[in-house]
Amino acid sequence: EKTWPRNPSSWRTKQLYFAHAALTDIHGRRFYHDEHMARGAVGLAGVQQEGGLIKIFLGTWSAVLENREHRLLATSALFAFDLTCKAVKPVILHGNRGYSLKGKKRESASCYYSYTRLKTSGFLSLNGETYSVEGTAWMDHEYSSAPLEEDLVGWDWFSLQLQDQTELMIYLLRGRDGYPSTSSAGTFVESSGEALHLNHEDFQVQVLGHWKSPHSAALYPSRWRIRIFPLDLDLSILPNLPDQELVTDQSTQVTYWEGSVSAMGRAHEKPVDGVGYVEMTGYADPFNLNP
Repeated sequence: EKTWPRNPSSWRTKQLYFAHAALTDIHGRRFYHDEHMARGAVGLAGVQQEGGLIKIFLGTWSAVLENREHRLLATSALFAFDLTCKAVKPVILHGNRGYSLKGKKRESASCYYSYTRLKTSGFLSLNGETYSVEGTAWMDHEYSSAPLEEDLVGWDWFSLQLQDQTELMIYLLRGRDGYPSTSSAGTFVESSGEALHLNHEDFQVQVLGHWKSPHSAALYPSRWRIRIFPLDLDLSILPNLPDQELVTDQSTQVTYWEGSVSAMGRAHEKPVDGVGYVEMTGYADPFNLNP
């Protein structure tokens, strides 16, 4: 039996905060990652809000969110970054106005929104050297109180920024039978910022190769073909580095693959390429955070 404090303002002291940070050095062919965990007490971690500004911090790591501008800071033994991200497109609400179904039951859902293209600049440190950097970023925020349904083992999530200023997000919810759930879905964002919802019948993801982790022995997909039928979009997706696996024994204790990818293909018979990120869970162990 759990007894909650009567004063809601004191609940935060009971909360645990987790943070993961990762860096893919494509040219150096190395993947770096770090993790932190702390209770929301005595200034170790927490959330601060003042007006329209929200700061989420865990030790020296932080995300400062203010309207359409975000600042991210993280420092580890081998890498660090200080990045400012400014949205150049409006916020995108996935699913039904932000209600994103993740199973057969109505309560198996999340609240899910994204900024799919942010102009980003700042500083990056790696192995003692500091660099000025600029590029584009993608911000996801998804939260839910419901675990995966029992017949699901994990997901494959793709976020792609294409050269024609469009973006694509799709997720495959994988069943224990090896097939994607009919609750798999996605969103395509036009260059104008208009969003198009995609259901599971609108796309196909074909696995073209695999990579076996030397850390967890998990076998991950490692090359894909994605077809979006209503958009006549056909893309080949390739990891920029095979080993981008995070083994998080010091925090969430979830082993997953999440890393940088490149895309190339055709949209309405015109060549298109892009960059993106892929996240895959449930390959080392079924993804289940139930107590």
